Amino acid sequence: MGLVVDHAAPMSVPGGLYTIQNVLLFYAAGMLPAFIFQVSQGSKILFTAIFTSTILGRELKSYQWIAQPLLAIGMVLLSIKPDSGGTGGGKLHAGDNILLGLILMTIGNMISSFTGIYIEKFLKSNNDPGIWVRNAQLSIFGTCFGAFYALVFSRAQDQPDGMWQGFEYPVVWALVILQALSGFAVAFVMKYADNILKNFGSAASTILTGFVSYALYGEVPSIIAGFGAMMVMFSVITYGGTWNLILDGAGQK
Repeated sequence: MGLVVDHAAPMSVPGGLYTIQNVLLFYAAGMLPAFIFQVSQGSKILFTAIFTSTILGRELKSYQWIAQPLLAIGMVLLSIKPDSGGTGGGKLHAGDNILLGLILMTIGNMISSFTGIYIEKFLKSNNDPGIWVRNAQLSIFGTCFGAFYALVFSRAQDQPDGMWQGFEYPVVWALVILQALSGFAVAFVMKYADNILKNFGSAASTILTGFVSYALYGEVPSIIAGFGAMMVMFSVITYGGTWNLILDGAGQK
């Protein structure tokens, strides 16, 4: 227990920032049409690249910068769910506030990217106590900040079932466990890879989800999703410098 408490203070920063990010994105989701919300999610990829370069001091080559907007566009196309009207959820409703929603979304994505880079910096430091200790510290601070917001600002205790509303369903507990496991997986990726590769991994998992949905439920991906998958694969090839190797090989012939 002493190891968890020792040097735990730095993890209070991402614990608080993640809470703020979740609140901002929650309000932004209520102000933006689904299509605009999905498109604006792409800015997180660009912010991650910027913070990787400025905070971690990691130099990205020109073709790696080009790969970032390609990945963002691909992710947006993959996330579009065409509805019956073909608008992808882009219709405006009475509660929509586009400008404020975009501002909240941008700030939330910026906070999310910064927090990921912040954690990566600590996980890769020479005196880091380890992934398991950092996860314990982050979960403790995140729980405290989240509970504080739920009790003070959202008045969760005034709801019919309080803060535990919905937890009588096994699927809710299953989702909590899956989220916890994904948190461990992300921590390993941050330590042994980086946040940029995490974004590429998330895109690849989205493509894999499409194949699983087709295999299990017979859901055929849309043409837009197909273009998105090709864009993601193109961005992966671009980020890895494959095109440079091909062009260099062609130039030597």
